[in-house]
Amino acid sequence: MEAVCYLLFAMAAVCGPRVLRWVTGVAIAIALAHFIVQGRPGGPWVGDGVPRGLFGFFFGQLLWHLRVRLARTATLLLGCFFVFGLALDMGAMSSLLPLCLYAWPALLLLTLRASWMGCAPMRWLGDRSYAIYLVHYPMLVLVESLWPPFDSGMATVWAVTAAFAAAVLLVSDVSYRHLEMPARRAIKAAWERRERTTTPLAA
Repeated sequence: MEAVCYLLFAMAAVCGPRVLRWVTGVAIAIALAHFIVQGRPGGPWVGDGVPRGLFGFFFGQLLWHLRVRLARTATLLLGCFFVFGLALDMGAMSSLLPLCLYAWPALLLLTLRASWMGCAPMRWLGDRSYAIYLVHYPMLVLVESLWPPFDSGMATVWAVTAAFAAAVLLVSDVSYRHLEMPARRAIKAAWERRERTTTPLAA
């Protein structure tokens, strides 16, 4: 689902801001229609994965574009939206709707105001967040295939969890430095070469 979202976003962005706004609006509308028409209480269910990913990706992108305007929203009001999204009882409808519309957006906007979110350790994690997302699950599958479940008490569980987290951070750092950043530079250089060759032709 994330690959589809990235593809839609990239294709729309290349076509210009107007197309990107249309794609963003349609994606959000489709996801909301799913939760309003087909959303079931409880969950999230398997069928919610695609619309939830679609909504989260494009609504998050919309929030990022509007972050300067939304920064004027009162902190107390955002806190109320967060509590409202968590506490609202949807009855026979999906509880993901208030979470996606109110709770998580309010929490994201609140974290932008937290000074500690910009400290060096958080920036380090933020830079490597996508690498962490990509490598943690294959590493988890590998660890589970090599070591069967064990029952050695909570101390061992915490120790193994801490060791696994450290290994994920180490592999993510290597991936970020030697794969992600070189790939970014190569893509940027290719795009700049394309711009240099197409601009004279357009002129």
